[in-house]
Amino acid sequence: MMENENLQFIIKLAEIVIGFGGLGGLVTLLVNAGKSLGWVKDGKAKIWVGGANLLLMLFFMLAPELGLDVNWVIVDETANSLLQIATIVIGYIGMLKGSDVAYGIVKGIPVIGKSYSLEDAEHWKEA
Repeated sequence: MMENENLQFIIKLAEIVIGFGGLGGLVTLLVNAGKSLGWVKDGKAKIWVGGANLLLMLFFMLAPELGLDVNWVIVDETANSLLQIATIVIGYIGMLKGSDVAYGIVKGIPVIGKSYSLEDAEHWKEA
């Protein structure tokens, strides 16, 4: 009977450790989003990430004592999914910003940055 309890404890511990990866990445993403929004000041990101991860660790340790039955595998999968979605969204925003910069650089350059809209407007004025 004691071996069965030890095995269950080891399995539960493994689930918790697996859950740290996705949640740690999500915490980092959220802190970086906070930096972008001005909520997290420069040089304070490590403190925010460390504090958030410490709170998560305490929750992991106290959840069984509080009678909370949390499936850490599902928590990790959900955190990983959110992290992937956020990465795609951030990549898309980066592409849009990069396009704005590139447009500013090539605007007005013959052939590459040629705009026909002004010529079309002049053509219609003459007609």
